[in-house]
Amino acid sequence: MHILTEARNASPGNDWENTYVILSVTSTDSPVADIEKTLRSAGWNIHRDGGDGDGLLLFGDFPTKLPKYGVSVEKYNDFNCLDTPEVCDKFEKAARDHDRELFAAVFMPYV
Repeated sequence: MHILTEARNASPGNDWENTYVILSVTSTDSPVADIEKTLRSAGWNIHRDGGDGDGLLLFGDFPTKLPKYGVSVEKYNDFNCLDTPEVCDKFEKAARDHDRELFAAVFMPYV
């Protein structure tokens, strides 16, 4: 797993920033399992989504006791850029011409 690019954006009216990351995964088994394993090894409490069709693959909290941060992971093609056009521009440039499977991860503080 490699990080292709990272972007930050504060939601309008909020005083905190979300961090957006494109992950490039080369896996012979399961790229989602590789992402899950990497996040768990970094101390994240990760869960698989129940498959309700919203595109979300993984979500979790950090640290596991009294979480201060959350993460969500979805396929790059399912990532919605409506509120973050500057993030999308950066992501599109980084994702161009990649043949690996790409995922978008959003890291956010709990406030």
